[in-house]
This record gives sequence, structure tokens and C-alpha cells, in this order.
Amino acid sequence: MLIAEVTRDLFRPDDQPEQSYSERQIFEAASSRLARELAAMEETDEPTALEKILTVLREHAPQYYENAEDA
Repeated sequence: MLIAEVTRDLFRPDDQPEQSYSERQIFEAASSRLARELAAMEETDEPTALEKILTVLREHAPQYYENAEDA
């Protein structure tokens, strides 16, 4: 669960400011770990699972950032 939260929190859509190098490294490590876990659960490969995760993040990130700004 925490890996998913780190992945969500560090994800940056294309229209958001760039991440620092360390943020990008943490995002890549967390998203890779999450993809491996999803791939095992869905009996698929890591790249397919990672693309599924990124698709969900791209679809929901604008809504997440709008809600975060309202808080």
C-alpha cells in the first residue's frame, strides 16, 4: 500500500513541473516494485503492468492535483 502511495505522490503528468533527480529515482524504484507486484497478481509481465499503472495515473492525476490544490 505504501509503495502505491509513493508512486501516486511522485507521479508527474506531462503538464506538471519536472521532478528533481532524487524524486525521479524514488518514483522509478517504487513504480517498478509496484509493477512487479501487479504483474505477479495478474500473471503478466512487468512492462505491461507498469503501463497499466501509468495509464491509471495519467487518467486520475489531473483530478488528484486539483483536489490537492483545494486542500
